[in-house]
Amino acid sequence: MHVKVRGAERFRDAARLCREAERADLRREMVKGMRSAGREILDDQRAEVRRLRVSGQRFYRAGVKRVTGPDGQTRQVPVRYRPNTRSTGLRDRVARSLALELKSSGSARVRFVAKPEKLPANERNMPRNLDNPKGWRHPVFGNTEMWVAQQGGSWFWPPIKRGIRVFRQRIDEAITATVNKIERG
Repeated sequence: MHVKVRGAERFRDAARLCREAERADLRREMVKGMRSAGREILDDQRAEVRRLRVSGQRFYRAGVKRVTGPDGQTRQVPVRYRPNTRSTGLRDRVARSLALELKSSGSARVRFVAKPEKLPANERNMPRNLDNPKGWRHPVFGNTEMWVAQQGGSWFWPPIKRGIRVFRQRIDEAITATVNKIERG
C-alpha cells in the first residue's frame, strides 16, 4: 500500500540542486521538513488502526470432558468453549509497522507504507486484511481445527484523504524554502 504525491519532479530537482551546490545540509533540512509534514498523516493512520473495530463470527466448539462424580464414577460431560476476549495486540503491532518513506533520487517519491518485516511472519498480510471490507479467515489461536472469519474496516486511506491537501502544501513550502536558500547562496 502506498500513496504517490504529485510534484515529485520538483522534489527531485530541489534535491539535485542541493547536490550540485554541495549543500547536504539543505537537502537534510528539506527532507526533515517533508518528514514532519508526513508525520501528521502517519500519526493519524496509527491512531485510526488502533481504534479500528474488528468484528467476526462467534465460535463455540462443543466438546466432552471426563468428570469424576461424588460417587467415584467417571462420566463424560458436554463442554462449550467460549471465545477468548483478550486482545492479542494485533492493531498495535500493525500501527508500529507503519512508516513514511522519502526518496529524492531517481523516481522521487513520498510513500506511506506498512512494513511487513516489522511484523511476525504469520501477520505480514494483516495491514491489508484489516483494511479489506471482505475480511479474512484464520485459525483460532493456532488451532487449525477451528476457523473464524473476521472483518476490519478502512483505516489506511481515510487519514491520507483528510490530510493530503495540508501535506502537499507543507511539502511545497519545504521545497520552496530549500530552493530559495540555494538561490540566495
